[in-house]
Amino acid sequence: MLPQLVVIVKTIDEVTIILCAANQYKIPLTFRAAGTSLSGQAVTANVLVMLANDSWCNYQVLANGKQIKLAPGIIASHANAILKPYSTKLGPDPASINACKIGGIVANNSSGMCCGVAQNTYYTMASIKVMLANGFMLDSADEGCYAQLSVQFPQVVAGINEIYQQITSSPRLVDKIRHKFSIKNTSGYSLNAFLDFINPVDIIAHLIVGSEGTLGFIREITYNTVVDYQHKSVSLIYLATTKEVVELSMQLNHSSVKAIELLDESSLRAIASHSSASHCEPCKKHGVAISHHSSAECNSHISHCEPCKKHGVAISHHSSTDCHSREGVNPPDYLPPTLAKGISAILVEVATNAQDELVTVVDELQQIINQHEVVHQIHFTSKQDVIDELWQIRKGIFPLIGANRQTETSVIIEDIAVAINELPELVSDLTELFAKYNYANHAIFGHVLAGNIHFVFTPNLTISEEVTNYDNFMREITKLVVNKYAGSLKAEHGCGRNMAPFIEFEWGEQLYAIMHKVKNLLDPNNILNPDVILTQDKQLHLKHLKSMPAVEGEADKCIECGFCEQVCPSKNLSLTPRQRIASYRYLKQLRSLNYRLWRKLWRQYQYLGVKTCATTGMCQSSCPVAIDTGKLMLSLDNRENSWWLNLISRNYARFIYINRLSIQGLARLNNFANVITKITLGLRKLSGRFPLYLSPAKFAGLKSAVMDNPQNSQNDEYLYLASCSSRVLEKYSSFSELCNVLGIRLTSLEQANNNCCGQFFDSRNANNLGQQKRDELSRQIDFKRYKYVIIDNSSCYYTLKNNVSTANLTSELDFLWQYFNNSGQKLNRVFNKIVLHIDCTSQKLGVTSKVMDILNRCAQEVIILDEISCCGFAGTKGYTVPELNKSALSGIRGRVETCDCGVTLNPNCAVGLTYHSKIPYYTLSQLLLRCV
Repeated sequence: MLPQLVVIVKTIDEVTIILCAANQYKIPLTFRAAGTSLSGQAVTANVLVMLANDSWCNYQVLANGKQIKLAPGIIASHANAILKPYSTKLGPDPASINACKIGGIVANNSSGMCCGVAQNTYYTMASIKVMLANGFMLDSADEGCYAQLSVQFPQVVAGINEIYQQITSSPRLVDKIRHKFSIKNTSGYSLNAFLDFINPVDIIAHLIVGSEGTLGFIREITYNTVVDYQHKSVSLIYLATTKEVVELSMQLNHSSVKAIELLDESSLRAIASHSSASHCEPCKKHGVAISHHSSAECNSHISHCEPCKKHGVAISHHSSTDCHSREGVNPPDYLPPTLAKGISAILVEVATNAQDELVTVVDELQQIINQHEVVHQIHFTSKQDVIDELWQIRKGIFPLIGANRQTETSVIIEDIAVAINELPELVSDLTELFAKYNYANHAIFGHVLAGNIHFVFTPNLTISEEVTNYDNFMREITKLVVNKYAGSLKAEHGCGRNMAPFIEFEWGEQLYAIMHKVKNLLDPNNILNPDVILTQDKQLHLKHLKSMPAVEGEADKCIECGFCEQVCPSKNLSLTPRQRIASYRYLKQLRSLNYRLWRKLWRQYQYLGVKTCATTGMCQSSCPVAIDTGKLMLSLDNRENSWWLNLISRNYARFIYINRLSIQGLARLNNFANVITKITLGLRKLSGRFPLYLSPAKFAGLKSAVMDNPQNSQNDEYLYLASCSSRVLEKYSSFSELCNVLGIRLTSLEQANNNCCGQFFDSRNANNLGQQKRDELSRQIDFKRYKYVIIDNSSCYYTLKNNVSTANLTSELDFLWQYFNNSGQKLNRVFNKIVLHIDCTSQKLGVTSKVMDILNRCAQEVIILDEISCCGFAGTKGYTVPELNKSALSGIRGRVETCDCGVTLNPNCAVGLTYHSKIPYYTLSQLLLRCV
């Protein structure tokens, strides 16, 4: 559905104005937070009202972490990070917790893997502020709210009281509502509010939960938090059948068992299919980047796989079991050697307050498990990296199925709930239905302890016969769940448009009519998200079906779930990865339909989509199927034949020299740095192209004398490759100076030589030039001669690590971390508080624990700003597209003003961070020179 208007709101006053206008002109509104739920509740053909990414993020921790007050725009995982020092967390824990926002969690009554029924928003909400469609701000924590509502809108109070009497006076209605909410249920409105509360304000407050934006705008919510147990252990257990898995789950239903997640055979095969490419031995052996196996470079053009050709890997392995099946390759530990027909698994998490209690519970549970014929087991472990990996596998099943679908097919996810003892039969019935309707690419997974399963399938809704097939399938599913199992058609995802036509069938005519009464009372003009939850159109699930046309390469895997958006530095400036792919899909279709309009939009897309993309690949780290939208954007900006890039490549030493003279010459004018920045900013505004000058943090070498008893006196053991940014930004290399202070002698290539890792060219999609520079570097250096070849920039190290076949490459961080851990050299804790920025490449390399280990020896406190994933400097875009850097770092100044300084492993990032934070950001070597 294409909105006629998108309004991005920053304040509650703006919402008030919009609601007033919508009521006056009878214009429907749909509110949207993060939009990660894919049931059709946050789309519209009218007016879409979106929360601004940089607003609605206020919070307040109350009662020493026992409560937290949250605005609707806060990412759920950020709220949990705020609560972590108090050993508490939010009750709801959806799989999309790293991307979804509080407003969406409340509106959908989202639950999750450990949440069950008791810890969802409905039961853990302390109070809520919501603006009703009539403009009334209902605050359930305000004792005077009832009186105000009674005076201003007496018909609302009277109507709620009337419905209360109607329900509570009918034992049949009470029993049905009690039964419906004894299991997970988000279909229809939360009618249990009329049984749980008497005060109309409390009833309305709880009706809002799960109302999917159809009853009001959620301004703020206060949660009663739950305990975040500090001692956890996880096990993945495989049994031969789903029935056996559920029987075991029921025996494991211990109070310390916080989650039992079901993975059916189809889910496991999807996981195995994805993991096979990640364990391709021929490529691992030759140092070929693992990621290329999921790209079009490998899977669509097997005989032209450049990474393998370059490293001498036999092309034939790409069509053999080595690459595309798990035969002949050791599977990852979390998979059994073979996946037999009917096999299922459960992921079990145990959590306690004390370690000895955890050990006792795990022993008890393992004894129960041992009584069953276990096919394979990852035994209970408390290793955080293993726990994270296992949970990531579980959370990524839905996108994995979407990624495995045929091109141009859609991906649909629904979730249902029944009594736990009926799960095996339900799974069996569902599997038969998938076979009956020829949905081969499907999966069943979910939360066993709640009797809640999700099912995913991928119909081709561009074919009319397939739409009819889909309609019949949905109707048969509905009858199965309601008539046979008396279950919930929607357990935790919200109804959206896909299930709205079936709500009356589930609830019956009388309770469905009561839901309409609720809607008419609170939204008499029907302006809030019409047709969601309640609809008169029994064919609604067959209308506005989203097409998924082929784009190219990895982007075809995208199901537009939005997991990528929160790490994108351009989310407040232009487009997010999801929006870039969705827009590109639209433009691909538009070109043949309306060339004139396509040409106009394509010119706009060059800035919004291509130019303002950082292309750092952080979206890949958040995407369950590792789509790198940056690669797609680079492919649309082909500069392989650019005359000026070719000129730079041939004269790279001069290029570095000129840049160094320019930057360092301007840096000498310290007192005029701000003036120069303003001048270049003005020139940029006039020309649209002039690069912005940003001054790096002022730093002067503080040490020069070589220490006694140097650790190494043979300079041919360590070769130091200074990165381009170090050569340009630093008057002299701080890493060289640090090594000099530590007594470590280095061999350095001449600063003015022509070498480069090629990243400068790769980032401009001139990959052949990038490879040329790497080939030149490899010919120039005998890597095997040295014990270590050290690179002082994280992105340069990452590029060479994935493209040069040598084992002795090491990063500045790894080298220094090993040195300080092995040499006994002490560091002085000279700083009070410093802030660490983990640049994009360092996040991919997973080095946070190492750099924190070093920094904790240098400062009393080290903080990381979780909300800033990528700083947006993106190589040189901080100079050429400075608005990207500015947008990505908006708000940083207030977060770091109490810090002495900042640290990053990328010198370029340090420039933008210094400018926007107004505190100096140093490289690791610069900081350590203060502390040795």
